[in-house]
Amino acid sequence: MIFLDSWVWLAYLVSGDTDEAAEAATERANTPAEGGLIAPTVLTDVSDRVRIVADEATATETVRAMREYEYIDSAPLIDEVADDAAALRYKYSAPGERD
Repeated sequence: MIFLDSWVWLAYLVSGDTDEAAEAATERANTPAEGGLIAPTVLTDVSDRVRIVADEATATETVRAMREYEYIDSAPLIDEVADDAAALRYKYSAPGERD
């Protein structure tokens, strides 16, 4: 299972230094063997940023497209899941790094 944070989607949508890695992570998450997970806050973050750089219609379409991935699910962010996510981020990310 791969958790796709907001930055992955934004990097995937906007060309930059990490767009290829973000695309690869998204494609890998959208497979039955791996699967992907996003929290509702990810949808909020992406929608907000796309509204700022584009417009409301583009933001709505972007969120709709994110929800259509077959093997990437949105799950509620409950305290236990948030605590586990924070522990994983600490374990696998160097300070200032977003891998």
